[in-house]
Amino acid sequence: MRRVLVGILAAGALLLTGCGTTQSAANEVVQGLPDGWSGPQPDLIATEPVAGWVDGDDSFGIVTFGSSSCPLVATSVSAEDARTVTVEFRYSSNNPCTADMAMTTHVFTLPADITQRPVTVDFVLDGETVGLDLLG
Repeated sequence: MRRVLVGILAAGALLLTGCGTTQSAANEVVQGLPDGWSGPQPDLIATEPVAGWVDGDDSFGIVTFGSSSCPLVATSVSAEDARTVTVEFRYSSNNPCTADMAMTTHVFTLPADITQRPVTVDFVLDGETVGLDLLG
């Protein structure tokens, strides 16, 4: 009987944990800037997103700002044409969130359909699009 109860409690804990997770389309999510960052330095006052290359030209990152416990979540990455990548974000469903301002970098693999340079990254949040340039 005790094993059954422990099993039920463990299964319930896993289900509750799964409800709080956030699935990201990013390959990696890093607090601050990742190693190998080659892009503009983010403006800690303006807190606007910036894009840069990470470890060469196969991966790129988008820096966002917000609560360290509830960073934005990348929901999709797609190539619009040979030089434009669209990355859609949503607000985190984690609650409660800390009342701090942190820099988070979302790292993505450049889609294979992106064959021309320079690359533009369309950052989409709440239906608003901001064009970011990946130079180099």
